Amino acid sequence: MIDPATTAFLDGLQKTGIRPGLSRIRRLMARLDHPERAFPSVLITGTNGKGSTAAFLDAMLRASGLRVGLFTSPHLVDVRERIRIDGALVDPARFDACAAEVRRAMAGGVGGRPIRATYFEALTAIGFVAFREAGVAFAVVEVGMGGRLDSTNVIDPWVSVLTNVTLDHQHFLGDTVDAIAIEKIGVCRRGRTLVTAIDDALFDRTVGPALRRRGVPVARLGHDFRVRRDGDRLDWSGRTTLRGLSPGLAGPFQADNAALALA
Repeated sequence: MIDPATTAFLDGLQKTGIRPGLSRIRRLMARLDHPERAFPSVLITGTNGKGSTAAFLDAMLRASGLRVGLFTSPHLVDVRERIRIDGALVDPARFDACAAEVRRAMAGGVGGRPIRATYFEALTAIGFVAFREAGVAFAVVEVGMGGRLDSTNVIDPWVSVLTNVTLDHQHFLGDTVDAIAIEKIGVCRRGRTLVTAIDDALFDRTVGPALRRRGVPVARLGHDFRVRRDGDRLDWSGRTTLRGLSPGLAGPFQADNAALALA
């Protein structure tokens, strides 16, 4: 179990609520000597399926022999469910130590101004510090909400993923699917691929033109790679062809998530 003092620290941040923006997390990363720069990463956003896509990708990378950090949300029972290293919840002692480091950085020390980070921002920082200390070779990071102003977007991902877009968190992200999509593609980086399963109409109308303006190459499900279900098995084709795959997560909708992770 994690230390009660750690729990009290995190619980005390819950009252700050949701405050989108990157200024606080950037200041916090600087005080922590930039743990977000210690590992390559992929950043996954979308309305649905981002957690499953992250789980697939984490499993694939670990199976290839890499030491992988996985950051997801929310948790169900234990806050450490959000931060996994090599498939296991981060050790309680490591979690406590990383939380204490983040808490000191937030306090500012002598002459420093306190950083009023939110609950999710503090957990993001704890996760990245834990990944750095564990020496992960790669991090799979799931966006909390939206993308552009989410604290996870402080990393510089090698690849970004947009699963799909429907109306969600409209109070923060916008009243239309198009507006929300623009917020979500804020996770993209110029010259680095976005892998996506969004529908053709949204891509043609809004996302495609925005990506071209930003210089972001794209790989699209149904265009650049494909998946076909055959009972409980999947056939995937892209740069290569893989047949008879058995996904570890049940449900017909997982075919698209597995396809994104493979791409």
